[in-house]
Formats: sequence, C-alpha cells, structure tokens
Amino acid sequence: MRETPKRYSSPTATARADRSIPPSQRVFNPLTGHLVRPMSMGAARQAVPVEIRAKDDVTREDQFQRRHWEKWGVNLMLAYSDLEMRLGKRVVAVKPLWLVLVPFWAVHPYEILLLPRRHVVRFDALVDREEEDLGHLQAELLDRYRQLLGNRSPVTLEWHGAPKESKGAAHWQLHAHIRPHPETGCAVPLSSEEAAAVLRDDTIRSRHR
Repeated sequence: MRETPKRYSSPTATARADRSIPPSQRVFNPLTGHLVRPMSMGAARQAVPVEIRAKDDVTREDQFQRRHWEKWGVNLMLAYSDLEMRLGKRVVAVKPLWLVLVPFWAVHPYEILLLPRRHVVRFDALVDREEEDLGHLQAELLDRYRQLLGNRSPVTLEWHGAPKESKGAAHWQLHAHIRPHPETGCAVPLSSEEAAAVLRDDTIRSRHR
C-alpha cells in the first residue's frame, strides 16, 4: 500500500485535476497543487508531454511551498525529504550532501527528485564540495538511466531555484526533477517504491564503478 503522509497528500480547494482521471486514482502533488495519476495507476499509458513550462511549475511550487511555511513554519521540501529518509522505500541514494528519491506523486517512468540535504535556495548558493559531489552524482544517475533504458533514451533535467521575484526564501528549497521520456522502453506501471528499488539496484551501481 502506498504510504503517503496526510499532511502532504490531502487535496486542497485550489488543486487542479484532469477530469479524465477517476477520483480514486488521483494523488496530490504538494509542490504544484495538481492532482495527478501516478505510475502505479497507469500514468505511463497517457500522452504525457516531456517538456513542461518550467516557469508555470516554479510559480505554483513557490505558492505551495510558501503556504506550507506560513502555516507550519517548516520548509516543505526539507520536511518531506526527512520523512522519505525515515521511510526509506522511495529513496534511491542518500549522500552526505544530496538526496535522491522517487516522489510518491511520480507520473513519469523512473521520475527522480534530487535535492541538497541542507537548506539551499538557488543553484549559485552551492559550495564547491556540493557542486563537485553533484557532478559525480548526476553522472551516476545518468549512467543508471542509460543502462536501464538505452543510450538513445532522452532524459529531461530541470533545476528549480527560488524565483527572483519571490519575497523571502526560507520556504524554498533548491531541487531538480529528472524524467525519462515515457515512451523509451520503461512505460510500464510501477509504483514509486518499485521504481526506486530498480534505480538503487546494486548491479546498476557496480557497473558505474
């Protein structure tokens, strides 16, 4: 059974949903306020566009992260990452400075959420060691994708930093979304837990060394 904390999964009045998705198959994305159909419920069989309008997503992410901060006084992304590390089932890799996981709202095959383990607002705020470790980590993740999906499988990498027009930044956490194309040999119904287990498989990691 999908373990989703109530605080992060309860739909709000502002959430938007595709009317073609049955209510019983909807999961709330706490970053954008959208109701989506996750992989385990057949999302990969829909025509999901790979390129998204990053500005629209960042604007909605800013709104929902700010609301959480104003209501709870806690950074949403950091609280969520701490929860996922405790649960462990959707975590792909825990590094000293970085966390990689498959979010419970994942719609794309093997979708990954990548974020620093400390509070960082924008990419230019990373220190040298974080940038160096990130370079190695991204290379490792892309290598896992190539081994799973083949060399010609396109992957989208989007970094979301706090919008420049956003007032204050305590609510925001730098993060990246990594998504393979849903039609590149991995478009099968998988739960977030199953996808994470495949991505953290020891045989995949050992090939990279």
